[in-house]
Amino acid sequence: MADDPRRSHRARAVTRTGRALSHAGPGGTGGGWFSLRRIVGEAPWPARLPSRDYLCESNRVSSIRLFILGTLAASGPLHGHQIRQQAQSDRTDMWADVPVGSLYGALKRLAHEELVREVRTERVGNRPERTVYEITREGHRALDAVRDQALRELVLRNDPFDLALSQSRDLPEETLTQIVANRLAGLRVQESSLRHRAETADIYLNEAERVVLRHLIERVAAEVRWHEELLGRMPKIAADFRDGIGGPPAWGGTS
Repeated sequence: MADDPRRSHRARAVTRTGRALSHAGPGGTGGGWFSLRRIVGEAPWPARLPSRDYLCESNRVSSIRLFILGTLAASGPLHGHQIRQQAQSDRTDMWADVPVGSLYGALKRLAHEELVREVRTERVGNRPERTVYEITREGHRALDAVRDQALRELVLRNDPFDLALSQSRDLPEETLTQIVANRLAGLRVQESSLRHRAETADIYLNEAERVVLRHLIERVAAEVRWHEELLGRMPKIAADFRDGIGGPPAWGGTS
């Protein structure tokens, strides 16, 4: 079967980029991908639709669908391991809510829904056979729907830390202050690391990747500013806890 020209073009581009980026690290010996995976690193962090409903209630499930369908649409037929490699290279679990370990199961579900289909199996050497998938016409419609929703929806998720903070009346002020100080220190390190890596990698990024990375940096920077303010307010927070201000009501009996 002849190679898909889109895939061949992308493969050549990836090869050229990979060779260039392999020497982009400190001292010119970076070794390996200098993609969003290396930039992000290991740090802790409604439109009208077609008649068929392609969306999922879970944001994570929709993100996985968007990644798999988008990757197949852009790259042509791939097997699951290649899709996984792409996710690992882009470090999607850090910035796109796409856990790499969930890709194989999601790929099978998409095949069951006829959004992708098997085109052939491949075997290289003694490695196990791998099934190659391509996106279907229905898959393209699903991609349009899921992407459209993601582009139009504003998503602001609640942080469990906020609830935990409000439920920390019994913690000593010194303990709670130290917890906040430790979080702030970690966030400052993460922000500094992201900014440094973004500057180093900038010449290798396209504009979409550049603004996505900038979005991540700005979110971390906002967390730094908020934690700085929180640290300054800790004495007042502790005093309110001691005085019972804003706490749960003291029920005098049963109802």
